[in-house]
This record gives sequence, C-alpha cells and structure tokens, in this order.
Amino acid sequence: MNKKAFSTLMIAACSAALISGYGYAPKSSAESKTAETVNETTEEKEAKIQEAFKDAQYIEIGTTGYFIKIPKSYYQGEVYDNERKDDMIAYYKSDEFLMDFDVYQFPNEGKNLYDYTEAEAKQYNADGITEVTINDTDLGLYYSTESYEGEEGEFTVANYIFVSGNDFGELSFWQDGDEAEELTKTIINSITTTPEESSAEALIQGDDIDYSYLMSEEYQKKAQAMIDEKIANTKLTLDKKDSSEDVNSLKDGQFITKDKVQCREVKINYGEENGGMYWFIVYLYNETGEPKDFDPAKFMIETKSGQLVYPCLMIDSLITVKSDTQTNQSFTLVDTKDLAPEEDANVYYDGVLIDTVKVSK
Repeated sequence: MNKKAFSTLMIAACSAALISGYGYAPKSSAESKTAETVNETTEEKEAKIQEAFKDAQYIEIGTTGYFIKIPKSYYQGEVYDNERKDDMIAYYKSDEFLMDFDVYQFPNEGKNLYDYTEAEAKQYNADGITEVTINDTDLGLYYSTESYEGEEGEFTVANYIFVSGNDFGELSFWQDGDEAEELTKTIINSITTTPEESSAEALIQGDDIDYSYLMSEEYQKKAQAMIDEKIANTKLTLDKKDSSEDVNSLKDGQFITKDKVQCREVKINYGEENGGMYWFIVYLYNETGEPKDFDPAKFMIETKSGQLVYPCLMIDSLITVKSDTQTNQSFTLVDTKDLAPEEDANVYYDGVLIDTVKVSK
C-alpha cells in the first residue's frame, strides 16, 4: 500500500512520475513533528498510557469487521483525494500524543497475506517481515522508514496487514514521540472481531456494556424485538425537493450545509463476509474554525424499485464534526428492503437528490 510519503531512499530510487502517484498528509505548523525530547521515566510513560486508555473506545477498521481500541483523544484528520486513490480510508491523530496512524482497506485479489506483506515491504526497503498472531488474527508486520513531505527527519512506521474476506486491512503507525511504541502495542493488541462495546450506541456514547451479554440469545432476541418495533412504528416518507438551505453546491464533494459542514462523499457497502450486512457511509469535513453539528437523520435512500431505506433508523443523534477534521460515519442498515449489491440507489438529503450510488461489495 502507498503511505503518506516515500522513505527518502525510495524517493532517490524512483522517478518523479512514480513519486507523484503517492499521497501524503503534510502537517500544519501546529502539529509539526518536533526533535525536542521530553525526558519521562518508564513509570511516568506507563502511567500516561494507562490513563489515556481508561476512556478508550473501539473503532471499526473500515468495513473489515475488525475493531481496535484507541484513546478518546484520537480523532480523524483529513484524507486527501490522492490518498483515497491509494486506498487510505482514514487518518487518526491526537492533540495529546505525537503518534498518529493511517488506515487502509483494499481488495486482496486472492493474494497470500505474507507474500503480499513481503512484496509491500520491499517497496519501502524494509528489512524483512514478521508473522504475528494477535487474538486469533494473523497479521504481517514490517517497519518502514518514511518522511513527511516538507519536514526534516525520518520516522519509523510500523505497518500491520491482515485479511478480511476479499480485502486486506492495514494499519500504519508513525513512531513519533516517547509513547509511540507503547501506544502502538496497546492499540494493535486490542484488534478483534468481538469488541467489548459493539452496539452502535456504545460506540457513540462510550457506555460500559458487557459484550458477553450482547452475544447472548436473550439480548439478541431483545435487540431484534427493538428493531422490529422501530421498523413497524417508523413511517418512511420522502418529500422530494429541488433545493434546501442545507444542500448547497460544493466543489469536489456532494453538498455543504447552512452550517458549512461539507459532505464530501456517500457510499453504500455490502459485506458478504459479515453476514450480508449493509452500511451507509458518510464522509464529512468542517473548515469553519469551530465544531459544527451535522444531522444524519436527513438522509434517505431510495432503492432501484422506489422503496425507502432510512440509514438512521436505530441511531438519530447529531454528529459533531471538529474543525479542520474529516470524519467518516458508518450506519448499519437494519431495514434494507430490496437493496442489492451492484445495483444503483438514490441518496437524498433533506429531500434533495444528492447522488446515485452503486452498492459496492
């Protein structure tokens, strides 16, 4: 996979045309990497990590069905168009720690995990790979040496690759800051398909939930009953409009709201390997200089036959988008009507047709 920047060795070895195909996310002056060293004792660093993970939350790695636990100080930064083309789907950073990380998801095309990891490692002149297993998940690991465009110095990047159905998932941890190694170890050691907090409400609100109870037959029956009741009592309507104060023209995106929250992309994904589930994914950005709320309940999906699917049937809370931050929100569709992989569906916001998307597998 392509990272935010080549290692300087790779830059020297490759042509300018090839280099231009690789994306990077330059840091602002406020986030710039620093050579200044903070002298902390081992005990102080361990205490800091423990404190950071007290209120940690699980996030899903794209649509792989895998989750990792990260401190609440981490939030999503912007992913640039050229990085999306290189299969980067998210970038996480923190105002508390220098270590940040990139998230990738891309088709594995039937390739063997370790063969692919070794091939990718060679692109970055990495010194071999390591085969690791964490929580029954096999991962390929290699360390690359890379640099941020326009910044001095090089950084070690720990790259973990795993298989999910027909895809590879990849996490690239930039080893910056005294706590980077311990943060990386704690985060990657949490990788799982069965997070302690798996319900959407828990992921948003951070509630303490007993996952063993969530998996119990008793809870599954209650959850299905709640879904059935919600479906039965929700009257879906779509008041189609030509315009709305919340749907304004946006260059290089879908639309921008009256509060200046940008909706840059919407997707509908189907995961056959995850029990045939559907997700509605929204990519939001805010460059106003202050946090802004976005109302996902104004979305409606219209299937090819004209049936309505409400993405926020079980979750209708507002989304807060931090300034200069991109966030992608994924909503599990529980009442999918006749949605089908590879078929088109219309996506509306506040009654205005914003896009026709193909349901992707």
